[in-house]
Parts: sequence; C-alpha cells; structure tokens
Amino acid sequence: MVLVWEGDGSEAFGDGVGVQEDLERLARAEDDLAACLEEHGASSEAAIDKVQATVRLCNSVALRLSGQGFGSLAEETLSKAMTLTEAGMLLPGSLPLRRALRVETLSNVSCAYMQAGRPRAARRALARAVRLERTGAAASGRGWAPALANMCAVLSRLGKHTKAVRLARKAVELLEGAGGC
Repeated sequence: MVLVWEGDGSEAFGDGVGVQEDLERLARAEDDLAACLEEHGASSEAAIDKVQATVRLCNSVALRLSGQGFGSLAEETLSKAMTLTEAGMLLPGSLPLRRALRVETLSNVSCAYMQAGRPRAARRALARAVRLERTGAAASGRGWAPALANMCAVLSRLGKHTKAVRLARKAVELLEGAGGC
C-alpha cells in the first residue's frame, strides 16, 4: 500500500540531514515565525509567507520522522501544523491558502496514522481533508485527488474494497480533468 505524502518532501530527504537537525531547523522556523508575527502582525505578507513555510516544514519533517519510526514525534510535529492552520489562528483573509495547507496536513496526518497501524484514525483525518477541500473554492481539479487516493488505501486496509475502487476512479477523473494524468 502506497500513501501519498503531501508537499514536496525536499526538506526532509534532499540533504541527508538527521532527525535532530530537522527538529532544530523546525525550532528556528517557529522562532522566526514568532518574531515575524511580533514585528509585522498576522495579516502581513511576511507573516503569511512564514506561516506557509513553517507548515510545509512541519509536514516535511513529519514525513521524515514517521519514515524513521518516530511516530509520536511525527504526530507532535503535525499537530503544530494543524494549530497553525486552524480557523481564526493565522492567515486572516487567506482562506484558500489556509484550507490548502490544512488539507495537506490532514492528508499527512492520515499517513502517519497508517504507519502507526491506526487505519480508522487515518480514515477520519482523510474524511476531514476531503470534506474541507470539497467545500472550498479549490474543490475543482487536482486539489483533493491525493486525499482521495490516500482514502482508497485506507479503505482497502479496512476491507472496504468496493468503496476504495469507486474513490480511486473519482481521483483519476479529477486528475484527468486537471491535466494531471
């Protein structure tokens, strides 16, 4: 079973940096974000860029941690990304970006749950991702196809093969419609 981690993952794999270095880099990014928020405010372009970078780094670091067997650290790291993408927290006036980052994170949460042997929790996270993406402005196109593909893997693991196949077809339709296949 292959689950699709969202994000490019380059921060996690490209340079061979170890777990401690990843965690230190994430701590620096969090400190930079706090300083930026204090200096420029939550609605500034600089803060929005820092939030986006920090959430993506959380996702990439979690990918590495989960892949190396540090499941609880991966979940803690993804929890930080979830907090940063909560409604009303940050990214005011940037709902499409917040929604995209939240969907990406929820999809990654599901992958971490699957790697931890928790398919039901993975299904709940993916259901939230799909619901959020379907109701958003970015609901058309490729946006929620990765979450649907991950849901197929989870449903298959839970023995719900017919539903998994149906969702797989829907994911392919979305990707073809967006020029992704």
